[in-house]
Amino acid sequence: MTSVVAGRLVLLYEEQARSAPRALREDVEAVTELYREVVRTGDDALLSGAELGKYLNRLHSFELSRCDFESVPVEAVDYSYEGVPEEVKAGVLSFELSNNGKENHELALFRRNDGVEEPLDELLKLPRAKFDEMMTLVGIARAAPGNGAFSVSRVLVGEYAVVCFQATATSGGPPHHTKGMFEEFKVA
Repeated sequence: MTSVVAGRLVLLYEEQARSAPRALREDVEAVTELYREVVRTGDDALLSGAELGKYLNRLHSFELSRCDFESVPVEAVDYSYEGVPEEVKAGVLSFELSNNGKENHELALFRRNDGVEEPLDELLKLPRAKFDEMMTLVGIARAAPGNGAFSVSRVLVGEYAVVCFQATATSGGPPHHTKGMFEEFKVA
């Protein structure tokens, strides 16, 4: 994450702190301060620690209990996803990633751009920049082994995919999607 993105998140969380319910205010302020520290120091590693996860998970639990969006549990194993539905309804979805593998995994959520008809396995063979021209990133969740993460996204009618771009455990190894870690689904 760049300092620019962290700076935008500071502004977003400052706005949320002004209107957050009392029960969430401390968590929102703690997340805001962690993002401020990233802006001050440029140290993205601050965002991969358990401290940020603790605050974000409490905030997410609150929104899951009170907001009207669907939760989609997905399990990551070495090297596949389990639980990706074939079809979901358009709206706000929370993809709940559980990493039950031995390597870091991610769930990168993409929407197939209009007019793109090539099979996903062929698109994944393209250079990443070309892939990004054909598929639009909608959300992402990353989790270490034994941990979970989530990504809340508004999905529109269309064709979607989840893909793991994490490198295999060997240094500089191929991304997990080359071992089959990708799934497609439709939003109706």
